Amino acid sequence: RLRLLANACDACAPPDVKGGALCASLARLATHGDERVADLVEGLLAKTAAPVLAGIQRWVCSGRLSPDPAHEFFVQETGEDGDFWASRYELNARMVPTFIAPQVAEKILIVGKTITFLRRCCEDDRPAFAVPNDQAFTYGSHALASVVEEAYQRTNQRVLKALNEDFRLLDHLKALESCVLLAQGDFAMQLVDGLDAAAAKRRGAFGSSGADAVAALDNAIKSSNAARLHPSAVQRLKVVVQEGADISFGLDYDATPPIDAIVDADARTFYAQSFHALRARRRVEARLTDAWRSLALARRVRGLGTMEKRALRKAALARNEMATLSATVSAHVADAFAGAWKRLEEDVNAAQGLDEVRRAHRAYLDSIASDALFAPRNTVRDEDVPPDEDLAAGALATHLEATLAAAQRFCALVDAFVADAVAGDARAITLADRLDDSTQHFKAAARRFTRLLKRASEDEPEATKLAFRLEVVGGVGE
Repeated sequence: RLRLLANACDACAPPDVKGGALCASLARLATHGDERVADLVEGLLAKTAAPVLAGIQRWVCSGRLSPDPAHEFFVQETGEDGDFWASRYELNARMVPTFIAPQVAEKILIVGKTITFLRRCCEDDRPAFAVPNDQAFTYGSHALASVVEEAYQRTNQRVLKALNEDFRLLDHLKALESCVLLAQGDFAMQLVDGLDAAAAKRRGAFGSSGADAVAALDNAIKSSNAARLHPSAVQRLKVVVQEGADISFGLDYDATPPIDAIVDADARTFYAQSFHALRARRRVEARLTDAWRSLALARRVRGLGTMEKRALRKAALARNEMATLSATVSAHVADAFAGAWKRLEEDVNAAQGLDEVRRAHRAYLDSIASDALFAPRNTVRDEDVPPDEDLAAGALATHLEATLAAAQRFCALVDAFVADAVAGDARAITLADRLDDSTQHFKAAARRFTRLLKRASEDEPEATKLAFRLEVVGGVGE
């Protein structure tokens, strides 16, 4: 007996053997053929496991950790102040006792995290989970796993109900899609024009305090279908100043607890970057509409020379080609948004816990990035197929931006040409030549984009859809 106790002391002697790791060391000694030895070690193990099981009971029932200065419990608080759900608590796998399965330990972590999340982020102070039998938290009990499973199901149901019903998660995500991702067309066009006007005023001699940009946001909401979005979600939209080579205004979303568990810092960064890219596309749509209006008015002016009339006809044809490409891409993006949103709704409604909701939102953002923004998809390629370096580097999005930028430069030249032609200025002849050059530049950029799109369509279903759309409308870049 003394020899066995000495062996037990030797097994527990290393300074890092503590808590659950201490239980694991004793459990290895308990697998002994001599029943007397096994009974002795089992008695030691029951006493050693008691503090661990008491910590589990406190954590599962109240979401609070017992004082643990030596970090012996397998659930540990990190002290990080960032993403509360993702980084505040972690599982130390080395401290998980051998009598607790890894899946059960993971659920124990989630149960306590969920209770704490409900209390701190959802202001839900109702009693958490009441255990009908304390014997489940004694060594050797076979009821621990079932009690943890019941607590896991109950707490997940509570947090999902709080997110979906009390805090209207889908309403917030819909506001992000409609406004920050500019999926709501009438809102997007008014906002882009308003923010551009505010930015131009800020760069002017008198400057701007940003009140013009805030007013532009309010006006875009009130005079569009965005006014039908839930008021608590729309109120979180805010204008931000983006200082750089060219001063502009952006759109951000004030995600507070518990919504920030889903729309975390990485998601907000993605939304901000997506707003910048999608606003550039919407701006091109607006400029093409303005160019159509200018050309239509110019054709009604009497007294234009033959050269001016010919240039106007050529410019109108070129503008129509550019508008066709822009409208086709916009229609494709709208379909991508609709498909991604449908999958997000289905995944959120079918989620069994907060982690599944977070994964559903990340999958939604990945779908938007690849299908609407044409960013490289985050998938593992077949080892037998060499990666396409151009596509992997996001060249598809780059070429689309270059094509639309060429269209925007063309629209600026149209405005200048129409003004000079109507005024009878001789500079109109020079601008007509520049319009021809700008048209050729757009056609070359469009051809590069369509060629790359066909290469991408070999692997990407969404690229195949866009390539088919462009084939149907025909003539883009030719």
